[in-house]
Parts: sequence; structure tokens; C-alpha cells
Amino acid sequence: MLNVHNLTLNLAGNSIFKNVSFFINEGEKVLVAGPNGSGKSSLFHVLAGLLEPEEGTIAVNKGATIGLLKQIAEPKKDITLYEYLEASLESLIEIQKKMKEIEAKLAEPMIDEELTRLLEKYSEYTEIFERNNGYQMHTLIDEICNGLSLSHLQNQPFSSLSGGEKTKAGLAEILIRNDDIILLDEPTNHLDVHAIEWLESFIKKSDKTILFTTHDKTFANQTAMKVLELDDGELKVWPYGFNEFLKKREEFIVAQFEKYEEQQKKIQKMKESIAQLRDWANRSNPPSVGLHRRANNMEKALKRIEIIQKPVKTEQKLKSTFKEAGVGSKDIVNIEKGVIAQGSTILYESINLNVKHKDRIGIVGRNGVGKTTLIKCIIGEKKLKEGSIKLGENIKVGYIDQKSYVGDSDQTIVQFFKDSLKYEEGAARNTLAKYGFYGSSVFKKLSVLSGGERIRLKLSILMEKKLNVLILDEPTNHLDIESQDVLDNSLKEFKGTIICVSHDRHLLEKFNKILWIEDRKVTEYVGPYSYAKEKKDGGLRR
Repeated sequence: MLNVHNLTLNLAGNSIFKNVSFFINEGEKVLVAGPNGSGKSSLFHVLAGLLEPEEGTIAVNKGATIGLLKQIAEPKKDITLYEYLEASLESLIEIQKKMKEIEAKLAEPMIDEELTRLLEKYSEYTEIFERNNGYQMHTLIDEICNGLSLSHLQNQPFSSLSGGEKTKAGLAEILIRNDDIILLDEPTNHLDVHAIEWLESFIKKSDKTILFTTHDKTFANQTAMKVLELDDGELKVWPYGFNEFLKKREEFIVAQFEKYEEQQKKIQKMKESIAQLRDWANRSNPPSVGLHRRANNMEKALKRIEIIQKPVKTEQKLKSTFKEAGVGSKDIVNIEKGVIAQGSTILYESINLNVKHKDRIGIVGRNGVGKTTLIKCIIGEKKLKEGSIKLGENIKVGYIDQKSYVGDSDQTIVQFFKDSLKYEEGAARNTLAKYGFYGSSVFKKLSVLSGGERIRLKLSILMEKKLNVLILDEPTNHLDIESQDVLDNSLKEFKGTIICVSHDRHLLEKFNKILWIEDRKVTEYVGPYSYAKEKKDGGLRR
């Protein structure tokens, strides 16, 4: 379906990738993996024709089209969400219109030649319409809107939607369109667990060729048939699913390192032999021409050796663990008969919640049910409408919100870090290095940091504080997979209490309780996400 050969891209004088080659078969679901900034989005823009490569060729099957999930452009006129999505099927709707025009003409008297011509044209339109599932197009819109929790917004003006809702609308639009190759750049962003699981199912049953990026490990493992890994300007093709890819890559790195060390030993021995031969040659009287010749030949052989580069595993962005404040109260949070509202809207009724020391709680629910509002009530940013909430004594709380706000945009990383922890400049820079902020990078302004860098900076400050309760709102958003691994390990080592809103099922498997928010109620499941989902789907409660 897609064949890419020797693709090279430079942007603003920087090499993004060089001599990238791969092919994708029809119907394959392919993960494009790599650390943040490795060029994954740029590769998608090249494939979609939005960026021009310096070199290389891109060949697609004859007549095949490529669709890219991109930033949402506001429609030129005020239309509803449904009309916005329907517009993505404009070519099919136009064909349907022509079919109806022919149907109307066929009811009129006409000569045989005219009838034959119309019937041939009608047959041609019908074949295209059926091949592109035209008769199911409105059913498809409804299915996708339902899966992405957009059904209740179908008749809303597009301009009235929130940023997250417009992002989901863009995803719905690309899934509805009839492109043969679909490029999805972080499609799980702004999706809740329900929508992510639906999208997994949709992709697996789709006959389209789909390339995607994601930081969601479970999503990657459920959908990817093979992996294209972009790192340091090079691309490797791994013909495996995601989990097998991680295993094979680790084996490859270990094997490469062994080859590298073996070659380095051989090179060192050759250098020592060359030096010894020259020493012997110079000690001879007269100097030995033969020994010099042997030394020169060995030196030429050394230069001909193809050097194996030392394999470098993608640098981990977080290299420390949380400092802890010791045990506070055994009862961390206690809510009795709590009623939580957003304005005049009741989000929860009659919540009874008791969080104990060392509980690791994941909060799950569809977007908009009030997960963040519950957290804000716990940390005191919002008040209960009714009921009582009490926090234990000697509680030292660390909190990271979804937006990862990191202060004045004119501040540098090192200034913000120093001010947050009252560190001296030298201590601040040494500590920041542990978290992947090296050299001149500490002087970057906060305004230019990526989402992943903001989360990493906030986490680094939390890790340096002495805490016994962590409250996290979508902490893995924008973190690449390597940084997520280190966050996983850091949370595993943390001995205190964790309360975490997340749609990351891999992370939710690390928790011992799940609070599932639905229908203005909070249901507690004692176990990880998979257990909670099984009990919920089975209609059992524990």
C-alpha cells in the first residue's frame, strides 16, 4: 500500500531523519515509535504531502489516498457538529445526489439510447457508492460519535465545542472519511478510557491501512502489528507487536553492546601491536624496514574496520525517586455524604469515601463527569455542596494538574526550579541534570517547553520535596514511553498514598483501588483497572 525509499528531511538547518526506508502492506496497523522530538509528526507531514523532503520517494497504490489527523480548522460558516462530520463525506453525498437525479429522470419517458446511457451512468455511480459503504455512511457517523462520546453534541454548533471536543471531532472526521491510508498522530489525547477502548476495537476491525503514534502502552500493544522506530535520525523496522518489539529491542541493544565491547578490545590490541612493532623497528640498528612495513599494514587494516557504534538506550528523562516525609495519619481523606456540584449541575451525590495510608487509588470515568473536580475538593481548591470532607494530620501533599502549569513564562527552567525549592544555583543545576535537563537546556524559557518537558519539570520538583501523599491528574499525558517507565518505577518506590486520575490503563494496573465515576455515583473496586472493568461489565460490585 505504501513504499518509502531513502527519505531525508531537514528543517531550519537541522537534520530530522536521513535515508528512511520502509513499506506498509494493505490493512496493516503500524506504530511509529520514538522519543519526543525524534521526528514522528514530521514523518507524517511528509507522507501527507504537507512537508517536502530533501531526498527520497513515496509511492502509494494507484488511486489510494492518505488522510492525516491534524489541527482542527474552524468551519467557514456556523454549522453543527453533525454537519461538520457529514462534510467529510462530501464526495459520497455528491454521488448520492447524482443517483437521485438519475432516478427522477428515469421516471420520465425517453428514447432507448438515452435510457441506456442513464442506466450505465447510474450503475457506475451505484458501484462507487456501494464500494465506499455509502448506504452505511450515516450509520458510521452515529457509531463513531457514540464511541467517542460525541452523540449528545451532534446538534450543537461546532463553534461552541470545547478544545478537547473539537480534537475528538477531528478524530471522528478522519475515521469517517474514506481514505485508504490513515495517519493518526496521538489519537488517544483527550480521550477517556471508554473512548480509547472503543478506538482500539474500531482500528482492529478496520480494513484500512493505519499508521499511528501514541504514548499509551496498552493501546499500542492492542493495535500495532509492527513498529517503525525513529531515533537519532534513523529508522528501524520491527515486524512485531509492541510488547514483542520492546523485548526484541532490548535483546538487540544487549547484543550490539557485546559486539561493540568485543570490537573495542580487538582495536586496542591492534593499536598496542602497532606501537610495539614500531618500537622494535626503531630499536634495530639500522631501523627495521620490515617491521615498519608490518606496522603500516596493520594500521591500514585498522582504518578499514567498520566501527560499531556504542548503542545508547533512549535517555531516561527522570532518574530519581520521591523523597518522603514519613508516615502521617492513617486516615488520609474521609468524605461523608458528599455532594459535589459544578455551578448548578450536581456531579456526585452521597459520596462516602475513606482513603487510607498506602492506598494507591486510580480515578476513572468519562470526560466531563467531574474527576478533576473531585480532586480539587480533596486539595481544598473547591468546596463540597453538601457533606463533610476531612484530611488526616501531618499530610504533605504533592499535586500535579493536567495543564502542568510551571509559573511565569519569562522564567527559565533553572530559575523556576530554584524558586520552587529554595536551592542555590549550583545545587539546582546539579539536581536538574538528574532529571534530564543538561547544560544550556536549563536556560530555556518556560514558555517554549513542550508538554512532556513541563510534566518532567513538575515531577522533578515533587521528587525533591518530602511528601507522603501524591495527587496526580493525568500524569502520563505528553510523557514519552521511556519517561513513563521511570514514572512507573518512581511511583512503585513511593511508600506513601497515591490518588491519580488517569486514562492510562498500564498505569491503572499498578493501583490497588479504582474509583469508577458514572451516573453521579462513585463505585469503589478493590483491585487494579482490569479487575474493576471485569466486575463492572459483569454487573458485580465489590
